Amino acid sequence: MTSSNSTSHTGTGTGDTEDRRADHVVLIETLRDDHTLLDRRVAALTDELDTLAGTFDRLEATLRTARDSTQDTAAGTDGDRDGDEDGCDDRDRRAAPDILVLLPWVRRTIAERCERKLPQGQGRIRWCRSWWRHREAVARFGALYRAWGEATDPETGTGTALVAYFEHLDHALEVLMSDHGPFAACPGGQHRPPGRGDPTVGYLRQDPHPDEPEPEPGEAMATDDADDKGQQR
Repeated sequence: MTSSNSTSHTGTGTGDTEDRRADHVVLIETLRDDHTLLDRRVAALTDELDTLAGTFDRLEATLRTARDSTQDTAAGTDGDRDGDEDGCDDRDRRAAPDILVLLPWVRRTIAERCERKLPQGQGRIRWCRSWWRHREAVARFGALYRAWGEATDPETGTGTALVAYFEHLDHALEVLMSDHGPFAACPGGQHRPPGRGDPTVGYLRQDPHPDEPEPEPGEAMATDDADDKGQQR
């Protein structure tokens, strides 16, 4: 009786051990499969990270190139804007300056700086305080403005250029303020249209050449009244 019970217990214990061993084997295989799957996923993620890193590198290089190009363009634009201290470049000098630029310049450098003795005869100075209403004055002061810019340019201006400017200034004022100049009909500095204050003062005019084409509408020289009103704007 005792021997039979002992054998029964021994068989049961052996069966339990084998069952546990089988469970361990299954668990190990499962873990191995999971590890293999994880290795594959890690490898795939590594490849994706490498691809993203390459994409970011190319994007960064593209942005760097674009930034450098933008800076070069901005530098070129600033260089084009750099002129002399009055803000004009070479193209501005060759073109007539805007009247809104010319007005304060003439005021500062000529009208409020140059002194002249009043004539002894009629007791009036041959100057027009509305000089911008005289075409010749605008043209001559425009040329003086460009010469002044060249003479005072810190890179190209020299003492000789400044001397030349004042020679031009003296000559221009001598012509404008002479008995035969455009300001001759403006008593005491008060503007009068050409031919109004002094009938002997007016535009030189020009006869049409036989081969010269007819001027387009609006190109013909305006009348004194129309021109006088237009210059006031």
